[in-house]
Amino acid sequence: MSNTNLYTKSAISFLGAILASSIATLNAADIGYWQFEGTSGQAVVTVDSQVNNSSFTSAIVNGFGGAGSTAPTYSSNVVTGPGEVITSGVGGPIVNSNNTTSIQFVQDSSSVGQMLQINDGATGLFEPSGAFTIEAFVIGGNDIFGAVINKEQFATTSSAGFFTDFTSSRVRIWGDGDRTDPIDTNPNGISDGNWHHTAIVYDGAGTVSMYFDYSLLGTLAADPTAGWQANGPLSIAGLTGNVSGSSLFSGLVDELRFSDTALATNEFLVVAIPEPSAYAFFVGAVAIAGSCYMRKKRTR
Repeated sequence: MSNTNLYTKSAISFLGAILASSIATLNAADIGYWQFEGTSGQAVVTVDSQVNNSSFTSAIVNGFGGAGSTAPTYSSNVVTGPGEVITSGVGGPIVNSNNTTSIQFVQDSSSVGQMLQINDGATGLFEPSGAFTIEAFVIGGNDIFGAVINKEQFATTSSAGFFTDFTSSRVRIWGDGDRTDPIDTNPNGISDGNWHHTAIVYDGAGTVSMYFDYSLLGTLAADPTAGWQANGPLSIAGLTGNVSGSSLFSGLVDELRFSDTALATNEFLVVAIPEPSAYAFFVGAVAIAGSCYMRKKRTR
């Protein structure tokens, strides 16, 4: 083998190592991670998870009051800006380097419309027995008690859901079976047209915490795992059909992650700009690989 061949293969292997380190594999604690990638303007039919995808099925379903006239669509309005990526934690690995779309929900009324449901196929993935974290980026809409993300606890009530209230421009969590004593963001707004990171964390020991833009809003003494509805779905932009009332959400949702551990704030999904030095290193490796390939061609 010539020195040129060795040099070329080394450079390409080196480039591969950089690429592998730039796009992270997901943490083993992730139950599901939905990036909501599609074609802007097209109706959403199903969504894919970056982990355990074969265990899930998804569909657009009607709200309690019936089908709305506007199906949820993919939107080019995303939480990341030019040159930005999604990382798992502050300074953590990149988990989405090309975030192109989110999902936009436009409801006809508070109880008539369409929402997204994700089922775990009787695997029990959505019913962890201990700690868990549910997080997403959200732009709020014109809702009263509109459920952004909801995991049913009992057959007639909801648990671990994000709720927006347009009249006071806030997001709130209900973390127990009878929907009492919510935590909410008041006076922080969510219906301001900007992206906000929201998270629910259960510590596995009887305390549910809510975070808004990486700040703790408050805690509830509750155990949402005590009465999981067996094989109940994860609902996006609404409650399931057995819950009546004003429950549908209008707005945008991006980068939804469900983990089976209590994440710290510095472990949440983060919008980041890659380190310039790392980017320059990457560009340099590409240039080396290309140069070596041309040299190899000329020596033939």
